[in-house]
Amino acid sequence: MGENLALPLHRLDKTKSLPEIKHAIEETLKRVGLDHDRDKMPAELSGGMSKRAGLARALVLNPKLLLADEPTSGLDQITASEIDNLLIKVKKDLHTTLVIVTHDVRSARRVADHIAVLDQGRLVGFGTASELEKSDNEVVRQLVSESCI
Repeated sequence: MGENLALPLHRLDKTKSLPEIKHAIEETLKRVGLDHDRDKMPAELSGGMSKRAGLARALVLNPKLLLADEPTSGLDQITASEIDNLLIKVKKDLHTTLVIVTHDVRSARRVADHIAVLDQGRLVGFGTASELEKSDNEVVRQLVSESCI
């Protein structure tokens, strides 16, 4: 996994020395809770660990904007909640803007400051979860409703 995180640094950040790259990898793995799994191969990772490893690879470059596609898909509720908490921490600690595409309403409500609702390829709602619960659009209300969780 450490080599996987080093790849974007070697390719995209030519200013870092090898010790700086190693430090960046260690800090990033610690941030996502994989600091003891540096030498594991992809086949040795659980679903949650794989999600964390993908997040680590994106975070190692310290992005200001992070795009995540279905970050909790395929995970049990406990692990999904852990990933949500990790995303919230990244957002807060690194001042990173997150754009997340998800069908997981519980996760969206937990992580998002604002939610955009698409229906048949069209934007039909945008706002906080509380605002969307009061939408005139029934699809929007149903999708963000706590009763759908």
